[in-house]
Amino acid sequence: MRSEAEASTEWKRLTSRHGAALGGLSMQVAKADLGEKGIFYRIQGVGLDEERAKSVCAQLKSQNVGCVVVRP
Repeated sequence: MRSEAEASTEWKRLTSRHGAALGGLSMQVAKADLGEKGIFYRIQGVGLDEERAKSVCAQLKSQNVGCVVVRP
């Protein structure tokens, strides 16, 4: 996302569409400076262990939603 506000809006959209997978998670926004491409904001769901994170990502990917497990 190009702004924190846009990231927050997208999190709300995702949780409404994929509540079974994302329910109970908290949102965190990570700022990523991609140099010439600019600043982007990545949405992270926090509050789960690695095994559950992999399961959630698999569920989301099966519905064509991008997901990557990030270790703390």
